[in-house]
Amino acid sequence: MVRGFFSSLLFLTLMSVDIGQVAFAQNRQIVNADTEYEFIELSQTANVMLIRINNPPRNAVSRNALLEIDKALDIALIDQLTGAVVITGTGRAFSEGAGGTNPGENLATEQTHSEVAYDLFRRIESFPKPVIAAISGISAGGGNELALACDVRIAAELARFRRRLSTPPFFL
Repeated sequence: MVRGFFSSLLFLTLMSVDIGQVAFAQNRQIVNADTEYEFIELSQTANVMLIRINNPPRNAVSRNALLEIDKALDIALIDQLTGAVVITGTGRAFSEGAGGTNPGENLATEQTHSEVAYDLFRRIESFPKPVIAAISGISAGGGNELALACDVRIAAELARFRRRLSTPPFFL
């Protein structure tokens, strides 16, 4: 069912693209594809960039995961054939919230997790290309905030949204 969900999403996104352009774009390389990512997987099909959060076991949107998503958006912005960006998760979760450790992090000279999240979510909200959250599995906390920053949120039938009432959201 999830495969059909993403196929439908891709079809809807491709409807507005010239067929000749799609045939060319299907096999092309992403700009800076040699960049190594630790917390996300980046792929491109036709004019859709797919960013998959891959930070097991919860797909936490840690500070470093957010920075990698920001780098992927840089690529989507300069790539003229990228018409939309889809953010999703791997495994059983979209993202079960913030967290995770960031080895070597020096908060005296670097932005905090909250600052990075705030900047990224504001960037997504004003991004010139459509950003779609494809939610399958659990979305909680920072994952919900990420999804809310996107232009469109599409949830699979098995998607579940959670929020601890004792924890205020990052940004209202």
